[in-house]
Amino acid sequence: MSMRRLIYEYKLSIRKLKPAYEAADLEEKKIIGGMIRDMEYAVKWMENGRDPGRNHMDADQSRVYYYDPAVLDEIGSILYQQHWQHNLENDERVSNFLGACLTKREEDVYRLYVGESMSMAKIGELLHIAKTSVQNLVERAEKKVDAEKEQVRLF
Repeated sequence: MSMRRLIYEYKLSIRKLKPAYEAADLEEKKIIGGMIRDMEYAVKWMENGRDPGRNHMDADQSRVYYYDPAVLDEIGSILYQQHWQHNLENDERVSNFLGACLTKREEDVYRLYVGESMSMAKIGELLHIAKTSVQNLVERAEKKVDAEKEQVRLF
């Protein structure tokens, strides 16, 4: 099931629960109200990619991505050509590095283009954006990554 479909199903369920909440007695309202709040919370999390309950000073650093280790290895070997060793600590370092210096959209595109070797056309199709937008995002991401590599020495 796609994420869009899952969000749609949650929102549909919330709409169905609201009339039940209005018709319920006081005890049932507590239960149904809790269900509605939990589902709304889950929808916000799925739509934004971050925990809506946390106080976000910087939304870009609060994102959570689950990378395939092969993707992190590929990106890490590009970022740290001379000193790269694939291990859990370095995987986390690469993930944090990307989250700190790229926007969410740039990180998504960069991860797909560099880490998973997808074509720009395929990425555009997957993310529902134009191929030229993908190209611009990749170029911006590469500039930011290059600038960050010059400033920060992680090894």
